[in-house]
Amino acid sequence: MQPPSIIAASSVGAAANGLFTTKPIPHLMDQLQRITKIELDYLIACQQRMESLLNKSLTPHPTLQIPTKHNPMEEGNDKPLTPTDVEGVSKMIAAEQAHAQS
Repeated sequence: MQPPSIIAASSVGAAANGLFTTKPIPHLMDQLQRITKIELDYLIACQQRMESLLNKSLTPHPTLQIPTKHNPMEEGNDKPLTPTDVEGVSKMIAAEQAHAQS
């Protein structure tokens, strides 16, 4: 499991990387490293794993059916496809690492 500080700092880097795909922010990860005192290699590796997981989870599934009409009765039954807290992200990264090692 990754510490929340690595996940948070890497999330900032991944978000900035996603926003500014045409022009990278060269010193952002260096600044995050100085602020958090986390080794740059760990931040970059975590950011890359996050981006990889997001790309996989955002790719449309061929058998996934998208509803065409909104049904208010179904509200509350939907579960998010992506994790919504630090622990969930950490578990996803750990699972991805275990899968990559096997």
